[in-house]
Formats: sequence, structure tokens, C-alpha cells
Amino acid sequence: MAIPRIGLNTSLSSERVAVGYGYIEKVRQAGGAPVLLPPVSAPAMLARQLEVVDGIVFVGGADYDPALYGKPTHPKVELVPKERQDYDLALCRAVLARRIPALGICGGLQLVNIAAGGTLVVHVEGHATGEHTVAVTEGSALARVLQATSLAVNTSHHQAADAAGANLRVVARAEDGVIEALEAADARFLLAVQWHPERMQTPESARLFAALVRAAASS
Repeated sequence: MAIPRIGLNTSLSSERVAVGYGYIEKVRQAGGAPVLLPPVSAPAMLARQLEVVDGIVFVGGADYDPALYGKPTHPKVELVPKERQDYDLALCRAVLARRIPALGICGGLQLVNIAAGGTLVVHVEGHATGEHTVAVTEGSALARVLQATSLAVNTSHHQAADAAGANLRVVARAEDGVIEALEAADARFLLAVQWHPERMQTPESARLFAALVRAAASS
């Protein structure tokens, strides 16, 4: 079986594009070939990028403009560059439309929800550092992948999903009710988690990336 190519969107500055090495390493360990996807503005270029990947990891970063989902900003909001925001949204909408296997992580969960027409809580207190326990919905695709319905996770975010977007369902929450995971409401492979499994050395984290690579290999 050919090694599946897993695309990762990237952060953007005036000097470089980049992605945290943890994402790359987890994809590699799961048997996938990481492929970095720098922002492009032409739709034809984005479509060409998607021709060479079999799956996608949507990675985190700064914040997407709350105006995208009809909410006012907040003093703690730090916006991603508009070029990245426009690209990420176009990329995510294309991935959803083409049903390409995808895993969203932290800001990647937020991106998936916005692209699907959902909204975010613009600022969440108490989730910027540390760890907590999440409860995963029994019988969900996420629970099957993780082989768990409760697990301790890290936390490094100040926003979270609010109303779930079209064809998404909430499948995990923190003890305080904050949404911690979304998945596709149909048979496609689409998981999105609010924590950072690329920073965790646990069986559950490895299973997330392995599930994406398996889905990409068979798509």
C-alpha cells in the first residue's frame, strides 16, 4: 500500500511559513508522509495542492476574525494574517466538500467549525494552560478511535466551538462544559479536538494520527 500524503496548513509571517514539528513527527510515526501547504491565493493552485494529498491535519495558531461567524471581537483576540485566514477557510471548505479525511487540532477544530457555518465562543477563561479531563460520547467515532470515553488532555486555547456547524456533532466536553471535540455526523472521516495531541506521548494521541493515516490510505 502506498504511503498516504498528509497535508498540513502552515503559519505565516513576512519571512517564513512554518508548522510545529510535533505535528510532522506524529504524522510520520503514524506512517504518513507530511506535506506542508503554504497559503496560495489562486483557487486553481489550491485545487492543485489537494491533488497531491490524501488527508489533512488542520493545525492551530492565532485567532480567526470573529466577524466571520457574526460575533464581536474581544481584547484577548489575536488575529492570524488575513492571507492565512482566507487560505485556511478556502482549504477547509474544499476539504469538507471533497470529503478528504481530516483531523483538526485546537485552532484547527475552530477552523473546521467556522468553515462548516458554526460559531465560536470568542473568549474562554481557564483553558490557556494546564490539563483537564474530557468526557467523550460513548459510541462516537472519536471514542472508537481513542478506545476511551474519558481522558486527561492538555489545554492551550482561549476560544472554543459554540454552535456546531452543518453536519458536525459535539462528541466531547471538558468538566466545565466547554466543547472539546467535534466529528462528522455522517460516515466521512473528520475528527477535530480542542487539545494538542501532537504534544502528548499517550496511546490515545497516537491513535488519532493513526486513524487519519488509515483513512487517508484507503480514500
